[in-house]
Amino acid sequence: MDLVLNVADHYVLTPYVYPVSWSEDGALRQILSLLVLTNMGATVLYLSLASFSYFFIFDHRLKKHPHFLQNQVQREIRYALTSLPWISIPTVALFFAEVRGYSKLYDSIEEYPLGWPGIFISMISFLFFTDMCIYWIHRFLHHKLIYKLFHKPHHIWKIPTPFASHAFHPVDGFLQGLPYHIYPFLFPLHKVLYLALYVFVNIWTISIHDGNYRVPAALTSVINGAAHHTDHHLFFEYNYGQYFTLWDRLGGSYRHPSALMETDPDLCGQVDCVASRVNRVNAFPFKGSDVHLSHMDSSSDEEEGCTFVHVLSDKYNPDNYPYGQGVMVLSSPPGSPVKDHLFLPSTLVLDKRGISKAGNGSYIAAFCAHVVGLDLSQNQLSDWEEICTIVSNVPHLDFLNLSMNPLKGTVLDPTTADIFCHIRKLVLINTHVTWDTVHALTQRMPELAELFLSLNGYGSVSESQITCPTLHLLHLTDNQLRDWTEVRKLGAMYPCLSSLVLANNHVTSVDDAGETFPNLRSINLNNSALSKWEDIERLSFFPKLVEIKAQGIPLLQPYSTDQRHSLLLAQLPSVMVLNSSVVSEGDRESAERFFIRHYQDCPHQQLPQRYHVLVSKYGRLAPLAEVDLTPRSTLVTVRCGDRVEAVSLHLQQTVIDLKKQLKGLLQLPHNGIRLFHIDPEMSSVLGPEELRCGSRALHSYRIREGNEILVVPKVKARCSSSGL
Repeated sequence: MDLVLNVADHYVLTPYVYPVSWSEDGALRQILSLLVLTNMGATVLYLSLASFSYFFIFDHRLKKHPHFLQNQVQREIRYALTSLPWISIPTVALFFAEVRGYSKLYDSIEEYPLGWPGIFISMISFLFFTDMCIYWIHRFLHHKLIYKLFHKPHHIWKIPTPFASHAFHPVDGFLQGLPYHIYPFLFPLHKVLYLALYVFVNIWTISIHDGNYRVPAALTSVINGAAHHTDHHLFFEYNYGQYFTLWDRLGGSYRHPSALMETDPDLCGQVDCVASRVNRVNAFPFKGSDVHLSHMDSSSDEEEGCTFVHVLSDKYNPDNYPYGQGVMVLSSPPGSPVKDHLFLPSTLVLDKRGISKAGNGSYIAAFCAHVVGLDLSQNQLSDWEEICTIVSNVPHLDFLNLSMNPLKGTVLDPTTADIFCHIRKLVLINTHVTWDTVHALTQRMPELAELFLSLNGYGSVSESQITCPTLHLLHLTDNQLRDWTEVRKLGAMYPCLSSLVLANNHVTSVDDAGETFPNLRSINLNNSALSKWEDIERLSFFPKLVEIKAQGIPLLQPYSTDQRHSLLLAQLPSVMVLNSSVVSEGDRESAERFFIRHYQDCPHQQLPQRYHVLVSKYGRLAPLAEVDLTPRSTLVTVRCGDRVEAVSLHLQQTVIDLKKQLKGLLQLPHNGIRLFHIDPEMSSVLGPEELRCGSRALHSYRIREGNEILVVPKVKARCSSSGL
């Protein structure tokens, strides 16, 4: 590392950073320099090499794998960049010892008795030494007392990308890099080779996370490549080595990569290969995970798709989910994939997992007796029977999210809908379920309070004669409803509805005086097609309506933001919250006065009814006087040395604008001058005021007619070094 430090000292640090009094051999200076160089070098190497690998080598089809996490790449980068500065602290201590001469690093080939052959020997011995050390350190980090503290964060990435290569806990990252730094203290090593091996280690670390499994067939049993390391992430207890499989074979932890068991040597179907083996063969990294999933259920349903039981067992096993969180489910039914235990929270989040089947209902019942919330959004559930199997075995379920599952065209048997009777909050966003299915559910859900039906393409509402008196909140955002006649049906079916969200529908009018929605307290009409003030006025007749959202409607386009707020508020005397803003008494009075002035010059026949009500309250109001507070121009004296000029300034311009203006006048670079404002009345007390902030407007400096602007050229301070 002293080679890097010498170059940095010679070209950057000595001439431009450190004062002359700081010797290049000073310990404090060397430590600070190494800390900066190590962080910069590690960050640049990581981001550049991992980015190249991600964009040009990594198989992006792996991102479709059910174990690939949401926003995984961003999370990997963020975790790595957070850890690298902490890893650098103990690393710099070792680099400092090297720079101080305590290692066996040498500068010249002639210094080593073996000469050039010694370079080759050093390379081979380095690889075998570090591979051995990393194997045992890595295996130590998997010990149950250590794993959850330090190594677990790296195993979050079941299907890693190149950016996961450095996404370690700081202690984990330093320990696995320690053999590289220890080697030159034990064995002779050329300094240039040391740096080359540093780059190689980073490249190799990234390569075993790049998802590229193409390895020459003759080397697959010798080289520990990306396929081997992916299995380590998936199956947890195998393939701890770094470069070779030697120590895994000696330690009994070698596993031939799942991806290389396929017949296709190029692995064009990597996603299908890995996913199928994760779902079918020893896929759960539990203690004692040698139970085959085929023992779980004799039916073929388990083998046809990813099941709820599989995903539940995989996500919430002790290796993936923090110890002590949630309810610990101990010994499971015979044949279950879980031989140890699970930690299950009361709300299970199993979104984006590729679930298409329920699995064995008895296992679900054993695991989920305490569960009250279930998020199954963005899976592949397309059969209500499978959903019913899951729900029927979660007896205390209160919240169910089935958003973005392919339920279009599927039919729910009304006789099975009683299974959903305890659910209070049901989310069916972008499922394209029919109104018949919705009615079958709501009619048999006596506790349903909130229903989400957004993005389902509804252009009309199919009315049901059976009401749902418990529903209070209904979301119908981003559908295709246009006619208020269709909206009116909702009031008949859900008589106790208190909140209705119709945002991003094309509702053209409000043909209702409130009798259909007697309990409605909140309505969202954002981005609707309302174009008449009569529609807004009708909303004021809804007996309990106190909150309205009506942004982005054609009616309000001609007005400014303040005008829209005032005109809406004045028309709605009972509204307490408008467009998410609480209405104060002062706001209401200002809006009503603006409303009177806005309409008082209109012909009598065009005046709205609300105008007459407000005039009776406030009387006719005089128009407000218009006051122009725009900063104007002023004439000042500009002085630069012996030169004096009278200059007209636009006070709304900024300091940097003034510098650019004076550049042309005085033939000086605008970034090479300083400006001072001199007020004759105040300068004797306060002195000249420097115009420092380039983005600040001139009027904020209180520049007045007859004031003076003093221009002072900047003088660059130059320092010299005897060494240059």
